[in-house]
Amino acid sequence: MPQIQLPRGSLFYEEKGKGPPLLLLPGLARNLRHWYGLDALLAQHFRVITLDFLGTGLSKGKGATSVPELAEEAFSLLQSLHIKKIHLLGLSLGGMVALCLSAHYPHMVESQFILNSSIGGLGQRRLEPDAWVAMLKSAVWKKQWLDKILPVSVGSRVSTARRQDIQREWKELERQVGALSSWVIFRHFYAATQFQASKEMQTLSIPSHILYGTEDRFVSPKNSLQLGQLLPNSRIIAIDGGGHELPVEDPQELANIVIQSMK
Repeated sequence: MPQIQLPRGSLFYEEKGKGPPLLLLPGLARNLRHWYGLDALLAQHFRVITLDFLGTGLSKGKGATSVPELAEEAFSLLQSLHIKKIHLLGLSLGGMVALCLSAHYPHMVESQFILNSSIGGLGQRRLEPDAWVAMLKSAVWKKQWLDKILPVSVGSRVSTARRQDIQREWKELERQVGALSSWVIFRHFYAATQFQASKEMQTLSIPSHILYGTEDRFVSPKNSLQLGQLLPNSRIIAIDGGGHELPVEDPQELANIVIQSMK
């Protein structure tokens, strides 16, 4: 298994494809198997790198409690792979990590794709009320957490049959790698709630592509609109009918957007 050793544990990662390096950064409680084929589609054009943050998936160790800590995990991986230039794609919490990386290492990041993410300090509500209710229910009924989270994670364009398929697939992933520790989820959730906009972000010159689902019931789409206003060289892309889990809903659509944007 490809992995690197870090002070807080061992970080598992995978690589596929050839071309410009592209790092995919997963969302809260997700691992590198949750890209639903997006990584394989992008690997036809890029050297795609995926990872499990410490404490998630096949990575072992203590989960981070801040977004900068998560960013350092990703940076350490890039250093170990001798990558000097990188494109980033991050979903939700992963989008925060991408923003942190680009702010701290602007000479290294060539472009970034931020999906359904948010940062504090912009005056917007971070999580929608439905998301808070779903998370509380999943904390109480841990064995049925997917039943509580899934309804607020995908948009109306996802059929009932496809929702059932996603639920089965998520449960199979959990069976393969083991259930994620509630403590790690709490640590990462805390990291996300503490992440704030910084002066460095407001001076970034790299291309920033801000994507959001118009029916995201987890993170308010207003966060993406404000983020687009904050970043100087950005464009905002609305995915009509899309929910929070854009890679799950239509990986081909998302891959096409990334490929066309990088030409």
